[in-house]
Amino acid sequence: MSAPKMRVLVTGASGRLGREVCRELERRGIEYWGPPSAQLDIRAAAAVREVLCVYRPDAVIHCAAWTAVDAAEIPENRERVLKVNAEGTGNVARAATKCGAKVIYISTDYVFNGQGERPWRTDDPTEPLNTYGYSKMLGEREVMQATKDYYIVRIAWLFGNAGRNFADELEKRIKSLGYGTGERSRAERLLDLGCAALTVLLV
Repeated sequence: MSAPKMRVLVTGASGRLGREVCRELERRGIEYWGPPSAQLDIRAAAAVREVLCVYRPDAVIHCAAWTAVDAAEIPENRERVLKVNAEGTGNVARAATKCGAKVIYISTDYVFNGQGERPWRTDDPTEPLNTYGYSKMLGEREVMQATKDYYIVRIAWLFGNAGRNFADELEKRIKSLGYGTGERSRAERLLDLGCAALTVLLV
């Protein structure tokens, strides 16, 4: 099956998820561009509009975010977190709408209160308990207010081949107890499956 004829812009392409998304798009033969943050600072609305209007993507996969959950709780970081995850997301969503692109926004289960006893549903009320979750909730609202052509993908943990993550820490602890880690290759494939699910949304 031939790849869909479309152009995709990926924000946060240098991050763990952004790199995997770009890799999956390339594997599927979908034209994409993942500009570095120096070229696409999502905090600067005018710059975001200019970049998107020049490239004119059919879709934007918005991976750029402040993801350091614990650091987000430091009082002096709060303004920066909101600037990136809320205001920055709004800049991306409005610019995408202006150039006719759909938006895929990567959010988090931190928008909920963590007290549920069943899998979260899309219509469950949001009730974030920390700054990170609050900022991502605001980001979701920015997207929903800016466009009707959007997907919001709420994820929990990310793990794969690149970067420090909880799977690496778990592996270290398992090894310290003298057990093997034969399941690791299976775990690493989960992020690839997530990327595949994102690109399916573009078809």
